Amino acid sequence: MATITKRGESWFAQIRRKGHKSISKSFPTKGRAQEWARKVEREIDTMSFKVRRSLTHICLNDLIDKYISNTGAVKPFGRNKLAVLSALKKLGNTTLPDLTAETLVGHIKMRAGQRADGVTVSVELTYLGPMIQRKASRLQINP
Repeated sequence: MATITKRGESWFAQIRRKGHKSISKSFPTKGRAQEWARKVEREIDTMSFKVRRSLTHICLNDLIDKYISNTGAVKPFGRNKLAVLSALKKLGNTTLPDLTAETLVGHIKMRAGQRADGVTVSVELTYLGPMIQRKASRLQINP
């Protein structure tokens, strides 16, 4: 259930749910705050609520570079994993919110045109998942 409180001349709505980052917003009227809270809670309940604000600026290439520099510094990658990460960088400057199933299918088709077999592409996608999950968990986002 949302908490709605008066702060000065505006109304502050805050939603706190297990597994989600706290969501809050200010409104000029109590009615608008309640309406917004009901809408967001409904989206959370139906699993259609997506937090995009923290991911909009993150580019896949930047994420891969950070992964290589941070994780690779602790335990250096082998030649194969570096090659896989380089292949994933061919997805370009795709931001994480724009990384859709269609984008990944296009990448798979492009790699198939380069004669990469299913196992190779599967390994690429396997490496991609934990990078995104790690970044989302650091931002406290439920992808």
